[in-house]
Amino acid sequence: FAFDSSVEDIFTPLISGSKLILVNQSNSNFDLPLIKSLAQKHKANHMLVVPSFYNVLLNEMSEELQNFKCVTVAGEGFSIELVKKHFELLPEVELYNEYGPTENSVCTTYHKLSENDETIFIGKPINNCKCYVLNQNLKLQPYGVKGELYVSGPGPMLRNSIFRQ
Repeated sequence: FAFDSSVEDIFTPLISGSKLILVNQSNSNFDLPLIKSLAQKHKANHMLVVPSFYNVLLNEMSEELQNFKCVTVAGEGFSIELVKKHFELLPEVELYNEYGPTENSVCTTYHKLSENDETIFIGKPINNCKCYVLNQNLKLQPYGVKGELYVSGPGPMLRNSIFRQ
């Protein structure tokens, strides 16, 4: 709960009227049977997870994920192979890539992935954010040209309402 992403992980389901399932892990190993049973017991249907752990979940509990509506991967890079694996095992489950630096309320952009994707994109900015790809002279790069990502805007309104004094 002290990780930067925990704000989104905890408050998004709660303010939307959803149930939040917390897994108490007493050690650094994930208890996959426990996670499976909690997902089934509580009829979990959304998950926000780092791609490396999602790969483990696809290997170990793809059957339990069949009834999910949406999985969001975030927090680290991943390959197109994970996307292909997801859609091979869970063709009806939406898959999103969420990207953003901690300094910008964790989430800055999102992209709905598809089984036809050949490249991983970070997607479009969320509401109240703008993204610019600039060169070393801080000039806007043309579409498709590499550069540094710059982010502006107030960020999600949730951030403003939660942290307003």
